[in-house]
Order: sequence, then C-alpha cells, then structure tokens
Amino acid sequence: MDAQISYDSPNIAEMIKVRSKSKGIAIKDMLESLQLGSNTMSHMRHGRAIASDSLARIADYLDCSVDYLLGRTDNPERRIFLMLDSLNIDFDKISSEVQNAIDSANQAILAENPEANINEIDRVAAIAKAVCLSALQAYHDELSKTLQPRGTTVE
Repeated sequence: MDAQISYDSPNIAEMIKVRSKSKGIAIKDMLESLQLGSNTMSHMRHGRAIASDSLARIADYLDCSVDYLLGRTDNPERRIFLMLDSLNIDFDKISSEVQNAIDSANQAILAENPEANINEIDRVAAIAKAVCLSALQAYHDELSKTLQPRGTTVE
C-alpha cells in the first residue's frame, strides 16, 4: 500500500475488490446479500462516495476493518483496534502485578531471613521494579506503534 492514504471512492472500490477476491466472495453476491444496489461498485469506481454504514456492512461481510478498506492499515483484521483499546488496560494491570510480585518476594525473603538488611532488600526491589516497568513500557510502546493504523500517532 502507498504511504499516502487516499480516501477516494475508486481506491476503496479497489480494496473491496481485492478483499472479496481473497475471500472467494463474488461482489455481486455480497451486494445482493447486503441489499446494496448492483451498481454500487461501478458508482464508486467513478468517484461516487459510499455511505459510511454501507462501507461498515461491506467490511463486516468481508471480515475486515473499515480502516483496511480505507487503506489506513495493511492488516485486514478487525480485532487489531480492540487490541489497542485493551493494551493500555493490560499494561496497567501487568505493571501493578509486577510491583506486587516483587513486594511479595521481599516479604518472603524477610520472613525467612529476619536478620536480612531491609534497606538493601528495598534497594534491590526498587531496581527490579524499575527494570521490569521500563521493559514493560518499551514493549507497550513498540506494540502500540506496530498496531497503530498508518497516518495516526501514538499518545
């Protein structure tokens, strides 16, 4: 796909054609099933815009995202955007679990070794937390970039 995204109808029509062919779906059958006019694709190829709800129904029928049909992503999978939404929630949960695991390990070490230097254990725990959270943040950031549709930015 080109780096420049063009939302014009002929490009969208081409993406629909490519996706339907890859899925073994006849465009005529799809249009009929969706109760769209038989000239829909012809109209699009000649520059006529398609209604957003019709485009969404076509995307659902072709088992892909609207963003894929618009050329905003090379990945036709619809779940990618659901993954982006859950990524931040998962990151927060994992961060908290890592910190809790390190705190639990500290408590276990102190319970088994009452003479241990608590300040030294806390220092090592702080380093472990920082390293783990830094690694998780880097993973989160790189995964977000990978999943982000072209032409948008990660906050």
